[in-house]
Amino acid sequence: MQKISQLINELNEEQQKAISHDGISLVFAGAGSGKTRTLIYKLANVLLNGFDPDKVVALTFTNKAAQEMSQRAFELVRGFTQNKRSKFGVFVGTFHSWGARFLRKEVSSTLTIYDTEDSLKLIKGILKEIDYDLDPKFVAETISSAKNRLGTPEALLESDFSNASLHAEIWKIYEKKLREQNAFDFDDLLLCSLKMLLDNPELKKKYQYHYVLVDEFQDTNLPQYLLVKTLIEKNKNLFVVGDDYQSIYGFRGTNYRNILELENDFPKLQTFILGRNYRSTQKIVESANHLILNNKFQKHKNLWTKNKPGENLDILEAYNGDDEAEMVSSIIADLLSPIGKARRVEASDIAILYRMNFLSRALEEKFLVKKIPYKIYGGVHFYQRKEIKDLLAYIRILDNPRDLISLKRAINMPPRGIGLKSQEKFFALGVDNIERLLVNGAQFKGIENFIKIYSHLKKLANESPPITEFLKNLVDAVRYLEYIKEDYDRILNISELISVASKFDDMEFKDAFQEFLNLASLWQAHDEIDTNDKIKLMSIHLSKGLEFKNVFVVGVEEGIFPHHKSMNGDLFSENSDLEEERRLAYVAITRAKEKVYLSYTKRRKQWGKFIDVIPSRFISELPIEYTNRKINNFTA
Repeated sequence: MQKISQLINELNEEQQKAISHDGISLVFAGAGSGKTRTLIYKLANVLLNGFDPDKVVALTFTNKAAQEMSQRAFELVRGFTQNKRSKFGVFVGTFHSWGARFLRKEVSSTLTIYDTEDSLKLIKGILKEIDYDLDPKFVAETISSAKNRLGTPEALLESDFSNASLHAEIWKIYEKKLREQNAFDFDDLLLCSLKMLLDNPELKKKYQYHYVLVDEFQDTNLPQYLLVKTLIEKNKNLFVVGDDYQSIYGFRGTNYRNILELENDFPKLQTFILGRNYRSTQKIVESANHLILNNKFQKHKNLWTKNKPGENLDILEAYNGDDEAEMVSSIIADLLSPIGKARRVEASDIAILYRMNFLSRALEEKFLVKKIPYKIYGGVHFYQRKEIKDLLAYIRILDNPRDLISLKRAINMPPRGIGLKSQEKFFALGVDNIERLLVNGAQFKGIENFIKIYSHLKKLANESPPITEFLKNLVDAVRYLEYIKEDYDRILNISELISVASKFDDMEFKDAFQEFLNLASLWQAHDEIDTNDKIKLMSIHLSKGLEFKNVFVVGVEEGIFPHHKSMNGDLFSENSDLEEERRLAYVAITRAKEKVYLSYTKRRKQWGKFIDVIPSRFISELPIEYTNRKINNFTA
């Protein structure tokens, strides 16, 4: 077993102090300061100090981060303990995956997790029932926003929100239907878990952890913050890592002040600052420092580095959007051109970031012409693709016999001659249990065929085969490959789904079923970013936590970045959206290791007409001595 002293000696002085302290620890970790490494070493240190792994939990915001933390911490403490399911007994996962496991254990092992699309379908059905013409997406966002602020339908009624009474009514019906179908939406995974813990002292006592570790603490919302406080109420061992400079998800209800509220809630809290940046050049680090100092409502810290000075940041001025795409693609083509036998820069070392997704269009056209390999992230992610959702619907109805949303998807997919009118009559029978519904509705055209498939799959599940075998049988039973014919991309997606499931083949079938469904329900677009040799195009929000040698930020103009909505409120308020936009710019710049390019245009097309635009204020907030201004590829 690796000695604790050896473990600590692998860290710098700031990191050593942070991981050596027990109690409530707040670690401000600047961009590129070894935050992940510090958190992983702290987890290993906790285990090597004898804390019960079953009473230790580490919470993150992406599955990808959770997998990395789990694997790396296990390697550090190899031989400490063995646990087939989670390797070393510690739960490492997202807040939502913790909530899902809690509810499966304390409420129902067969619950269904409704993702955004499922929730939207449920709300569409409610609006149709009560005959109201409202935008279902707006209703869903209203309910979710209120939930993440611990609101209730009753509180919404008392607010000055437009159509409050109608939204409150829809909300109540929505919650009732979720419970009838033994389903929980994403927000409920946290809210219901928190409410159960607060309402039941014995249950809360059961879930008092010896140690809780939290990554990206600045991105927590109110329910997440209260959940953490509840889980450490007895033992008060908490290690949180974050950076208020990188709080960029206010639109989701996150509150960067949570990282500061700890000081008020826990007077004995110890604060540690990781200020040394290992990622970027001195000019990038100092430019980012200079920019963020324009935010008035931050706990300012100095990021520093021992890295080389590096190159200046290039400011690219283009005439219009097509000109901007030409400038950026030409620079990239030059970076990719070979020197001798090797490229100057690999495609995977380049990222193009943008505040608004429409900016990718002109770039894509240029990349195709110049034969530059690229990939866009943030579109329809793997588990939202139609063929994946179709197959998962069958698994979900077998797991939860009250999941009518999944039944509505599966019953005629692939098409088996059950028309819309037959489906409406079938679901109008008003039975909330799928098996009783199938028996009562057997007379409807096409339902008999579905019943045979359902019965076959249920029998197969009862035989508890490896989950990959079950999935292959499912694809055959519903004749899905015949349905998609020779659509090679979709066939590969189904193959990938089975490959993912193979991770759970060594588990009991029931456990594998639920773990697989949890993974599919809680996956995020961020989890799919790979290292293939292609240029990465993505939103700045999606880039957080990543790093690249060369970073291009396009569309750095007033109205785009900062976003026009951020300039309408009180610019001098603590809750100013403009300050969050500036934090977003800070995140974008600090993704780069070696070189940053910021581009803007003089004219931009809107609704088919050109309008004059001006460069973003963020450009003028950079230190002028660290920038080069280039116009149409010629230095100004």
